[in-house]
Amino acid sequence: MKKRCIAMAYGMKPLDRIAVAETKKLIYIRNPQFDSKDDADNFGDVGFPKEFVFEPDDKWLHELESAFDSGDVSQLESLWKKGRPLSSQANN
Repeated sequence: MKKRCIAMAYGMKPLDRIAVAETKKLIYIRNPQFDSKDDADNFGDVGFPKEFVFEPDDKWLHELESAFDSGDVSQLESLWKKGRPLSSQANN
């Protein structure tokens, strides 16, 4: 599995990341800055609960980042509800 995604971090901060592996409950994500062609080098991969990892959407990500940067919690909550969970089927 290697697919771009958007993850919700602490404080509802949006992260533009790469999903690299998954288990029954977690999706492991990687910062694109540390992505390498060698998947054995998984230093820095972090497991997120599946309900906090979403399909990529540049417009939605921009809206999330703007709401986060402005500290608009109600807007952030509303925007996160619009996210589409990362599809496991698309990753196989």
